[in-house]
Amino acid sequence: MTLRNSAAIVGIGESDIGKMPHMTGLGLNAQAAKRALDDAGLRPSDIDGLLTAYSMTEPYFMLGTVLCEYLGLQPSYCASLVAGGATPAVMLGHAAAAIAAGQASTVLVVTGENRATGQTRDQAVAALATAVGHPYFEYPYGPIDSRCYAMIARRYMHEHGTTREQLAQVAVTTRRHACLHPNSHMKTRSRAPRSSRRNPSLIR
Repeated sequence: MTLRNSAAIVGIGESDIGKMPHMTGLGLNAQAAKRALDDAGLRPSDIDGLLTAYSMTEPYFMLGTVLCEYLGLQPSYCASLVAGGATPAVMLGHAAAAIAAGQASTVLVVTGENRATGQTRDQAVAALATAVGHPYFEYPYGPIDSRCYAMIARRYMHEHGTTREQLAQVAVTTRRHACLHPNSHMKTRSRAPRSSRRNPSLIR
């Protein structure tokens, strides 16, 4: 089964971003879903597939079924996926596969979380430690995810000759573009001190 040209993204919607004590993770999912449906010119009754991500601030083990009830959806295909930071991309792949296999014709892919006001920093660290399956290391010593990515980066640099400055430029560019988004969480940019500045557009 090939997925090439078998599906297309016909609408997108983004929830509000930032500290919102009046909103829940479920509410942010619903807000993004409604905006995506409006953008595509679709109604809830047009949706026959739903994919959601995991939630660390909502008490629902099966968030997809709860969101179906919340939005009044009756899909023939529904699942909640957990793949860490890659979950949104994985969900798109699953949606395309479901359409190609004839399991659904219109799949709503949605994720929303309210960690800014739904969790403290310590709660977020504890939840992540449990989620990645290494609480016996992360509770006493702190999160290890960043260290794992650091080792991957060092190996990539060793094999391909990539420099720290080149990797930094990727972060600088993406953050500059993020600041241009009207719904961005952080809208200010600052320059590095002249003594440490190697790239004039470096964001600190």
